[in-house]
Amino acid sequence: MSSSFGPSHFSRIPKYGVGLGMNPADAHDDYVAAFPDPVNFVEITAPSCRSAGRPMTYGDIRAINSLASGCHHWGIDEYPSHVKRILHSTNVNPVYPDPVAPGDYARIRKFVELVDSPWVTEDLGIWLMSERHVYPFFLPLPLNKDSLAVAIRNIDRFHDEVGVPFNAEFPPISVVAGDMNAFDFFRILTAETGCGMALDIGHVLSYQIARCASPTADFHLIPWDSVTEVHLAGGNIDLRPEGYVYEDNHGDYEIITVCKDMTDSVIQLAPNLKAITIEIFGSKSRAHSIGLVRDIAARDPVRCWLRGERPACTVPAFEDAEPRARSVAVAMHDVVYNDHAVSGETLQAAGPGFLSAFAVEQRRLWEYERQARVQLQGVTVSDYFPLTLKWLLRVGHYADEMAFYSRLVKHLPGHAEPTYQKIQEAFLKIVDERQGDQVLRQIHRFEDWMNRCVQGQEPGATQHFDFDVVTLAANLNSATEFEEAPQQKVTLEYAGNGRFGVTAGPEVNATPVACGNSAERGKSECCTGF
Repeated sequence: MSSSFGPSHFSRIPKYGVGLGMNPADAHDDYVAAFPDPVNFVEITAPSCRSAGRPMTYGDIRAINSLASGCHHWGIDEYPSHVKRILHSTNVNPVYPDPVAPGDYARIRKFVELVDSPWVTEDLGIWLMSERHVYPFFLPLPLNKDSLAVAIRNIDRFHDEVGVPFNAEFPPISVVAGDMNAFDFFRILTAETGCGMALDIGHVLSYQIARCASPTADFHLIPWDSVTEVHLAGGNIDLRPEGYVYEDNHGDYEIITVCKDMTDSVIQLAPNLKAITIEIFGSKSRAHSIGLVRDIAARDPVRCWLRGERPACTVPAFEDAEPRARSVAVAMHDVVYNDHAVSGETLQAAGPGFLSAFAVEQRRLWEYERQARVQLQGVTVSDYFPLTLKWLLRVGHYADEMAFYSRLVKHLPGHAEPTYQKIQEAFLKIVDERQGDQVLRQIHRFEDWMNRCVQGQEPGATQHFDFDVVTLAANLNSATEFEEAPQQKVTLEYAGNGRFGVTAGPEVNATPVACGNSAERGKSECCTGF
C-alpha cells in the first residue's frame, strides 16, 4: 500500500449517517431545513473543471434565473456552512491515462478543505478522453490489469496531491468487458493504493444482472474493510428482448426491494461503513426524497448501524444444541441410506428438525413469495381504507403493515361475495374489536361513506362527524407530528364526480384528500454535475 490511508484510517473517520446525494440543480431550502434530522449530510456532485461541466445552454440559464422560491443552483461551496457535505467529483478520471492538471487538483483541494470532506468519491469509469467526447456520460471501465495499473497510478497521485482518500465508486456495468471479476479488481485496487470503496447498490445489481449472477454472488471478494460509503437511488428492473436490466433512474423513483435487501447485507459486512447516500438527481418531490431517507434510516439493520451496534451471532448452549444436532444428523443418514425413494412421507418421517434444515434455499424462496404476495394483496385491498390503516398503525394496534395485511387477507372470503362488501366487512370487524377507539370508528365511517358515494350506493349526500376528519386525513397523509385527533365537529357533502366539500365546520369548502401522494415523478441522468 503506497499511502497512509486504508482500513485503519477509515476506522477513525466519524460516522456521517444517512444523507442525500444531489447535483447543484437539486438544491432547495427544504433539504437544508431537514439537516441534521433526518438528512444527516449532503453529497454534492462537482462538475469536471476540465470540461467546465456541460456548457450551459440558454435554456439552462433561463431555468436558473427563474428558479422558484426556495430553489437554488448551489455548488458544494455554496451550501450553508453548518450543513455537513461530502464531495463527489467527476474530474479525477482514474481509469484513463490522461493526467489531472495541477490547477485541477488545486480546485479539488479547495473544495475538500472548505467543507472538510472525509474523502472524494468518484465512479470508477472513463469520464474524459483526449481522443473522444465522453463527458458527462462516462464509459464503463474495462476490467483488466491494464486498467488496474492505470487506476493505481492515478489514485496514488491523487493521494499525494489532495491529501484525503479517493473513494472509488463501483460504476454501473451493463456490459462486461475484460477478464477480471469486478470485485477482485476493487480488492486489488484498495490493497495497492489504500483508497476507499463506495458501493453503489444499483450499480452492483446491474453488474450482477449483466453476468447472470445472483445479487450477492462473489460478495466474499469485496474488500469490506475498505467500504466506506453506500449509494442508493430510485430505479426499476425492466424486461427487454435482450434480457432484463436494472435502470438507475434516480429522481422520484422508489428504491426497489432487492437494493434495500442488498444494503442490509452490506451493513453487516462492512465494518468501516460511514455514510449511506440516497441519490436524488432530478427529483421533483422534496417530500419524497426526504421520505426515502426516513425509510432507509428506519430499517432495522440501518438503525443498528446508526447506533454503532453490530448484529451478534447467537450460538446456542451446547446442552440445547447437542440433541438437535444429533437428531438432524441421524435423520439425514436415514433419508439418504434408505430403500425407499425420497418423498414427502420420508421427509416428514425424518422429523421437524430435519425439515427445518432441508432445502433452505427453497424455504427462503417460498418465504420471499409469501411476503411479496401478502404485501401486494394487502396494499390492494387496503387502498379502500388507507386512513383507517394509518390510524391503526399510529396508535399501535398493529406492529406494521405486514402484520395487518396478514390478518386482513387471511380472513377474506372467496369471489362469491362482492369485493367491496367483503373488504368493508373485514375492516368493520377489525374496527369493532376496538370499541374504545372512537377516532378509529369515525375515520373508518368517513372512508366507508366516501367509497360508497363514488360507487353509486347513495348512502346519503351529507354526513356529520364528531371529529374534524378532514384535518385528521391531512395529518395522517403527511409526516406532520400531531398529538391527537382534531376535536371539532364537521359536516361533509358529496358533490358528485368524486368531489367532497365541507359544509359546516372549521374548514368550509375544503376538499379532503383520502390517500396517496400525486407528486410528479422525475427522471434524470446520473452524476452529470447539473
